[in-house]
Amino acid sequence: MQPRTFTHKRILLFGAPRALNREEFDRLLRAADITLADRYDADVDAVVEGRLINPLEQEELDRLYDSDKVVPLSIDAFEKTLCTQIEPERIMMSLKLTRDNERLHAFLQNPYISNDFFLKLLQLYDWKGEGFFDTDENRDVTAALIGRYYEHIERNHNVQYSTLGLMHLLRQTRRPRLIRVIGSLAPLRQAVGSNERQMRAILEALALHPDSDEPTLKHFIRQGDDALRALVATHPALSPALQQELAALNVPAVTTALVSNPALDAALAERLFADDALAETGYAHIALDDARFDKGLARHAKALAANPALTPPMQQRLFETGDEAVMTALAANPALQITGALMQTKIPAVRAALAANPAMTGEALTALAGSGCDAALAGNTASPAALLEQLYTRGDADVLGALAANPATPIDILQQLQLDARFERAVRTNDAFGQFIQRENIGWL
Repeated sequence: MQPRTFTHKRILLFGAPRALNREEFDRLLRAADITLADRYDADVDAVVEGRLINPLEQEELDRLYDSDKVVPLSIDAFEKTLCTQIEPERIMMSLKLTRDNERLHAFLQNPYISNDFFLKLLQLYDWKGEGFFDTDENRDVTAALIGRYYEHIERNHNVQYSTLGLMHLLRQTRRPRLIRVIGSLAPLRQAVGSNERQMRAILEALALHPDSDEPTLKHFIRQGDDALRALVATHPALSPALQQELAALNVPAVTTALVSNPALDAALAERLFADDALAETGYAHIALDDARFDKGLARHAKALAANPALTPPMQQRLFETGDEAVMTALAANPALQITGALMQTKIPAVRAALAANPAMTGEALTALAGSGCDAALAGNTASPAALLEQLYTRGDADVLGALAANPATPIDILQQLQLDARFERAVRTNDAFGQFIQRENIGWL
């Protein structure tokens, strides 16, 4: 139903609005030229059933129902239609001029405004120097933020009212603008040095989020502690200027984290890799070209073997070193492509690394069964279901424990394993089993 349906019309409202406060409700009625009637008569165009209906109103509403004269419209449907009359730019200007935090608070709880408008309003909200849940008003706004963007909120309403709800939201969302806005909120910026567990979890989730923007990362570097700086140092979008700023701190933990950043600036890498220990860490992560690979091969082959940026020719050259430690690191590389050559080796450590590597094909993993690496195969998410079922029948405790924690393990096996006290905890913390329980809504045994 479009707003113009009600333009110049008379509406009879029973009870009160829900999403809008009464003042905002009346404003929108005036904007749409809608008149509120005192009682029902032949000129009333629509009856709206609101909330908080008093007994006298309820009697009248029941009579209208019984008479079949009208089909009352729910307040939710009416307000949703009415809110399409909202003019965001005009309201933004009004709120900036009046600094009416009460009106802003009401808008932020309105589910019928757009996400774009919501984020603009959120940036205007005055948290009054308090945390996300320190006042009733702040709690309302934080709950509205989480409730609006949290995926499958209907399955977990309580997450709206937990400080950790923001951490979970940050971990699941890939909305760049939402991340930028959250990173700019006063309670977070004020708490950068906090050691409070829940707030710390939010800060860490933001520091690691790939969509965190430069102002947020810069604030964490300049106002945070070394542990937070070390997280920021690994951020894939960290600019060369901020990398230089972190390196200038000369904090070992921060510098070590920085050289593990695949996007480490080339000039900075050249300087930092003069330290052998830093080079060993850096060559396992840094983006590679032929020149950089050649430079590291002589002294840092093992580190290079773990680098996911290796090309197949680079992997072949590392294999040809014949070094057991190098081949073992290569066998564990998540970007491994020369599986055939490594499969021919009889080195137990190499075969165990291959068995645990999710880059392996199901056929190759099946071929490794019975070669002394069954527990690694049982924990590998790439192992085919038939192989996992075969491993389950063998009854080995280490294998069963790995199966219990593997999200690729067939659900019927997990259901059996949760009945064994040795593996119950691993099954309960298995994400795949948790999703199954949630989806089927059957509860824990």
